[in-house]
Amino acid sequence: MSAIYLGLVALVIGSTFVFNRDIFTPWRVFAGIYGLLLALNGLKLSRVQSDWSFTTHAIFWGAVAVFFLACAQMKFLFEAFNPRWKFEYAGIRTSLQSDSLNMNWRRFLAVWWVCSGAFVLSFMLSVAITGGIPVFSSNPDAARVEFVTASIPTNYGMFCGPIALILGVEFLIFHRRDQPHWKTVAGTVAVVLVLYMAVVTRFELFRFLVFAIILHHYVRKPLKPWHLFAGFGGLVLLFMLVFLIRVGQNSFETYSEITKIKMPAQWSWASTIYAYLATDFWNFDYAIKRYVDGVWEYPTQWGFGLGRGLFYLLQFEGPIESAFGFDNIMNDSIIKLKGYNTVVFMWHFYKDFGVAGVYILTWLGGSLMTLFYLNTMGRPTVFRVVLFGIFTGALALSYHAPLWELWFFYLNIGMIALAHDKIRLA
Repeated sequence: MSAIYLGLVALVIGSTFVFNRDIFTPWRVFAGIYGLLLALNGLKLSRVQSDWSFTTHAIFWGAVAVFFLACAQMKFLFEAFNPRWKFEYAGIRTSLQSDSLNMNWRRFLAVWWVCSGAFVLSFMLSVAITGGIPVFSSNPDAARVEFVTASIPTNYGMFCGPIALILGVEFLIFHRRDQPHWKTVAGTVAVVLVLYMAVVTRFELFRFLVFAIILHHYVRKPLKPWHLFAGFGGLVLLFMLVFLIRVGQNSFETYSEITKIKMPAQWSWASTIYAYLATDFWNFDYAIKRYVDGVWEYPTQWGFGLGRGLFYLLQFEGPIESAFGFDNIMNDSIIKLKGYNTVVFMWHFYKDFGVAGVYILTWLGGSLMTLFYLNTMGRPTVFRVVLFGIFTGALALSYHAPLWELWFFYLNIGMIALAHDKIRLA
């Protein structure tokens, strides 16, 4: 099956460049990401992995079919109402460059400086409280959690780092090196990037790189096949670098034994990475077998997951979880192996509204994502393309974490809207 999935990914990518289509359409991003991950999962290198039940197949592939159906349906309707529209890189780039000339870059830089300053101050405060930096710790993974949650200000301020990177790259892409502030912004972005990498977190860095690639794709030059492979290789190297820093050799060997990976001991580092990427699928199968096929019953959350970010900010998340027996964001009840707590998005939709919710929310998500993409390409503005980059990052990571349940996802959107003068504080 792995060869079939890889063949389908190759077909999607190849046809995209042969017929000069956009690689970042929601359906192609979804097909590429999930095709690669399913190919990896299909290797079944861990003895922990088991054959999916019929119900697991039905829910997973049903959701996949619904997503593609939603994309096709929305594309058909959009083209029916806009028969003259045609995707053109040149027209999009011209519109974006023209729109950037009307932006209030002074306000933009002010918001960017606030985000950069909040992150750097939070970083320094965490160093003062914890007495160290995670990357130099003997246990970087544990130190990272302690570092970020060192205090209430750092728990929030640390998430300004990714926003500073996103806004900073946006400024750099729309300005030339010889223009005012370019070198200052570039230097500050480099500092923020180095400091954020020192926290040894990979999740937000992955989103930032996806965003930077997408923005460059539409504003500067469209991706070529070798760009795509180079970018993918860069993402893999970044992931491996942070992973290797966070987990020592002894931990690699321990995790390799726990996950029962069928690899030689000298490849324990690779086996750990494999388990990290495959765990989303085996946890999903485990959850379905336990709560849908099995005798256990998960309490319907009725939208709690969708509103989790708001409940977190209001300090209601923990009390609601305890009162109704809901899982926390770490998916405690469906972890097959301790330490591997991520799961594909279908399970999060199931928790909120059951099997019907999986299909309805997937259809709604696919429809809205496709509509937003088509509207953005049909009437491109800088603000829309930037938001599309954020949403595409969420789609790419939907196999791993539900960004729509995390408060800082909405912080990203809010600060971007503020920088683009879509929100006024006074």
